[in-house]
Amino acid sequence: IAASRHDRVGAGRLALLGLERQWVRTALTLQWQLASSRYRELGMADQPAVRRQLAASLSQQWGASTVALGLARIERHDGPPLTTVSLNHGMRLGEAASLNLYLTRALGQAGGTSLGMMLQLPLEKQRHASAAFSSHGGVHDAYASVARYPGEDGDLGWRVLGGRLNGGAHAEAGLDYTGRYGSVYSDLSASPRQHSLRLGASGGMAMAARRVFFSRRLDQSFAVAELRGYPGIGVGLGSTPTTVTDAAGIAFIPSLSAYQANQVRLDAKDLPISAELDSIEQIVVPSWRSAVKVDFPVRSGRAALVTIRQEDGEPLPAGAVVWLQGDQQEFFVGRRGESFVTGLKDRNVLQARWKDRSCSFTLALPPARDDIPRVGPLTCRTAP
Repeated sequence: IAASRHDRVGAGRLALLGLERQWVRTALTLQWQLASSRYRELGMADQPAVRRQLAASLSQQWGASTVALGLARIERHDGPPLTTVSLNHGMRLGEAASLNLYLTRALGQAGGTSLGMMLQLPLEKQRHASAAFSSHGGVHDAYASVARYPGEDGDLGWRVLGGRLNGGAHAEAGLDYTGRYGSVYSDLSASPRQHSLRLGASGGMAMAARRVFFSRRLDQSFAVAELRGYPGIGVGLGSTPTTVTDAAGIAFIPSLSAYQANQVRLDAKDLPISAELDSIEQIVVPSWRSAVKVDFPVRSGRAALVTIRQEDGEPLPAGAVVWLQGDQQEFFVGRRGESFVTGLKDRNVLQARWKDRSCSFTLALPPARDDIPRVGPLTCRTAP
């Protein structure tokens, strides 16, 4: 039930009742609507609502085919009523292709019959072909089209269409390119009475975290992710990376859903083994059309596999804890007195403890290389 009030038209009312029932292979929908002559939708002050409207449909599925029967009746405040009856038959051809046939009959003063068919055929490499035929009031239209939909940023999309539309020859062609910083598109159509060319481009610019970012058109929220000191790391929403961090370790991520949980995630394959993070994923909930900062704090320094011995030559027992002097991060000792330690500098002082004993030792790393060095065995001397 709805009500409206307009300063010039006055007050109006609307009532709508709908019913939908879904079985395994059968579906039924019914909808009835009634509106007074003074009822107005927002932004439609000069157009009265439909006085009475009835719509019903029944569909049944048999294997790869679906048959649907529809009925609709519209009664206007300022015009004659119109009733239409339609029959639709859709079927799958093979694994991907589909064929749809329809027949519609309009009853009343402006009655008529229209029929048509639509064949859709998905192809490889994001390509799609279709063909259609329709007939109404003695006018026959038929056309075919082939299109390629861009699958990723940097892909070029295109489409071509040719045949007869509105009783005359007609042709269309278009190109569409979407990249990291926006999209450009063009459309060309030609018929005996009209030729048209449309060119367009769109993009977006955002100012956040004291920086300016260029992106595709921004109509949702966005995020600025920072992984300080790690350029070229893939970042995206969920498991799909959409961009990479720049030289400063910052990435701009568009298309976040406002007031919903968004999973900003790093691509684990791009992270070096020495990078130590608490998590490669963070959940953020931005407000509408706004920015949110996502920090991924990385433990700095180098990593090494260190073999530690006691003063009597025995390896440090498994389960002992090792930590850098002045650092709270702890590392466990495994078998053979080995411990994987991160956050190291060229020269370090480490401490260890187990049970009621403790000791300390100095660790000097070899010149920096890309691999993880193995250091030791080093003697851990008992603290006084």
